[in-house]
Amino acid sequence: MGELSTAVRPRRSPPATGGVAGKRILLAEDDYFIVSDMARAFQRMGAKLIGPFATVAGVHEDSERPIDGAVLDINLRGELALDIADRLASDGVPFLFATAYDDSIIPDRFEAIVRCEKPVSPAKVARALFG
Repeated sequence: MGELSTAVRPRRSPPATGGVAGKRILLAEDDYFIVSDMARAFQRMGAKLIGPFATVAGVHEDSERPIDGAVLDINLRGELALDIADRLASDGVPFLFATAYDDSIIPDRFEAIVRCEKPVSPAKVARALFG
């Protein structure tokens, strides 16, 4: 009969976590498909999710938990989330905008904040937030 193959098989590398393992990440996004994909990906990477929230009011109702980073859609069901961005910035929380809007809708005070065009990969978000 034939010989057993002794070829060396490469070991599977553990999934890249992008530095999010154990991090508390706020997700504020009103598109169900985008946020559900992102939430699942972050959970696989070991992140602890805050949200997801589809409205500005929802974020404000749950504003007491500590946050390590945030993904913020600039427009949540017709309401601009600029006050959330202001709060995150004043608290020193790293965040980015995941939006389909161009830069013109984002005020100049947020010019240093990363803007990712939707849909954005969770790995790209993780790198932008935590290096």
